[in-house]
Amino acid sequence: MLSYHKRRTIGNTGERAAARYLRDRGFLILHTNYRCYAGEIDIIARKLNLLVFAEVKTRSSADFAAPEESVTYSKEKKITNTASHYIDKYKLHNLECRFDIFSVYVNEKGRVTKVEHLPDAFDEPSVSF
Repeated sequence: MLSYHKRRTIGNTGERAAARYLRDRGFLILHTNYRCYAGEIDIIARKLNLLVFAEVKTRSSADFAAPEESVTYSKEKKITNTASHYIDKYKLHNLECRFDIFSVYVNEKGRVTKVEHLPDAFDEPSVSF
């Protein structure tokens, strides 16, 4: 079992890799680890009229389940409710929204070995923009 500090370090590495992936594709990173009463979103990015809310799951080679498998319906709902709060707060109702999942794999030395991007991974289950 990994310590909290080690898990957080691995998580930060994955989030930086996912943000780099988006920046390399022309996205502007607006926020990382955005928090409100409804929950947290790892990365919020924008490219033209597209707003992306990204959940990043990072795993070391010692983990067995695919990272995206841990994004449950309940987690999706928290993300979409948090996204709704963000959109309201920053008055971004005119933008198209997408919910992505990043699966980032790191080796035993903490180096990123693979980044998988699942664009439009889920719909807004109960939130209307």
